[in-house]
Amino acid sequence: MADDTSASHDQPTGSAANPIGDLLSLLGGINPVPVLVNLAQSVATLNDTMKELNRAVRRVNDLLDDVEGPIREMVPIAQQVAKQAKTTIKKVDGVV
Repeated sequence: MADDTSASHDQPTGSAANPIGDLLSLLGGINPVPVLVNLAQSVATLNDTMKELNRAVRRVNDLLDDVEGPIREMVPIAQQVAKQAKTTIKKVDGVV
């Protein structure tokens, strides 16, 4: 009888014997192939989406590079013009 108990300890049981079979039994008979196909399609769609977002971000960055410099130069000028206009309006109001 000692031989029977030692033999049972040498043979793997459960998940160690057949991990793929155990995985399929956990899925309850569901065929994993369509799930994997859907997962692969989702990953491909996500990859395409990320590429499009990357293109859009590059375009926005290029646009900002083109516009940011001139705007930074114009803002102090516009602030000075507004300040002078305010001063002029105060002077005109005092005269009238």
